Amino acid sequence: MKNIKKRNKTFFYQRHVPKDIREKFGKSYIEISVGKDIAVAEAKAKKLHGEHTLMFEALRGNSEAHKALPREIYRKTLKDAREGSGALDHAYDWLEQSNYWIDEIQTKVEKAGVLPKDPIPQDALAALHAIHDHQKEIRGDSLPVRPQYGMSFSDASQKYLDDISHKTNQKTMDQYHTTARLFGSFVNDKPLIKVTPKDVITFYDILKTFSLGWGKSPGDKVKPFSQLKTKYAGRGRLSDQTMNRHIMALSSIWKWSKQRMEVDGDNPFDGLLISKGKINNKTYLPFDQDELKLLFNPESKDKALHQICLVALHSGMRRGEICSLQWENIRQEDDVWFFDIVAAKTEAGVRRVPIHKNLLWLLDGRSKEPKDHLWPRHSDGDKFGKKFTRFKRERGLTSRQKTFHSFRKCVTRYYELNGVPQNEAASILGHEKAGITYRVYNPTGLTLGKLQLLVNKLEFIL
Repeated sequence: MKNIKKRNKTFFYQRHVPKDIREKFGKSYIEISVGKDIAVAEAKAKKLHGEHTLMFEALRGNSEAHKALPREIYRKTLKDAREGSGALDHAYDWLEQSNYWIDEIQTKVEKAGVLPKDPIPQDALAALHAIHDHQKEIRGDSLPVRPQYGMSFSDASQKYLDDISHKTNQKTMDQYHTTARLFGSFVNDKPLIKVTPKDVITFYDILKTFSLGWGKSPGDKVKPFSQLKTKYAGRGRLSDQTMNRHIMALSSIWKWSKQRMEVDGDNPFDGLLISKGKINNKTYLPFDQDELKLLFNPESKDKALHQICLVALHSGMRRGEICSLQWENIRQEDDVWFFDIVAAKTEAGVRRVPIHKNLLWLLDGRSKEPKDHLWPRHSDGDKFGKKFTRFKRERGLTSRQKTFHSFRKCVTRYYELNGVPQNEAASILGHEKAGITYRVYNPTGLTLGKLQLLVNKLEFIL
């Protein structure tokens, strides 16, 4: 990075202040120590560069930058204070650089003869608030979230998506990005803490009336919600499944932010999910023994389809979990090979499923590229689902109650008939565990060895 210079074993972030704002800024040159390790120094310098660019734009009158600056000052000062890295010095820097604004306000007061209610500039006030809040923390007082310094919705959603990107498949990430963009545009990117239940309900009621063709035009990806509303609202109805997906994404952003003390109070996205559990339980049935023989004999000409079905029957994994598997998800620990499921839509779905003894042939095809999919042609779970439907009909299975999900039902039924405790079966299937004792006092779950014994119990005559 060109703004880093080394002097006496220490790196410094250096930058000239643009001429047009030097008077307002109070300095012509910036130099800040960023440590002795080059990697750390580059990271700190990059962050400092962004912060000062934001401040320069605010001093030039950029309304968006001016609005974001107090939030950045507050968060940086409070963070530095907690880390013991000279927060007061940083805060006084901000106050010193605000002298221009203070002088300007005083001049206006003298001319108008009116004393404003709050003559302290917002950037200076943000630094003072941060110092005050840090002192409250030191005293042990509770620290409420200040709405004016909370993350904007777009900031929160982007940080959340960055955090889950390594464990979420691309299709889900694209869907979450779309949802976040829509809602952020709808609420004009207000701070997440200021999002109200009324905001959510209004957004929900409008979005559910969008026509099914929305989003297929390339221009839809960049249009604000107001334009999309004019074009698509009131022309159809999105499915319950689609609306649930939007609400789950938004609710996840809120929960993630609350864990990081960015918001408090009740989740405004709660209570809008349309439950389909009872319908699904009645709809899908396990395959019987004769139906399994029809599906696996003779072996499908599509070798990948045959293998995916075998994995489903010997693991109970969901269609999307199997199709999205990459070779980096095949791991070994304590001499146990297992599927590392990270691309799940629920917390319980993130789990380790040992590879059944009858599936160890999978290891023979391992790729040297960890990001390669096990079955590249079938990496899209939805498309594979349609292919399986055609396949099972060709084998004479036409019941709508018998789908790919029926493999999972086979595993559930097998465990139930063989007396496997519900909480142990849940560890394999990725279901929420019942009971406070299991969830609280044994959060890590069963050992890989125990899970391997559970998986290898599965026996089917094909």
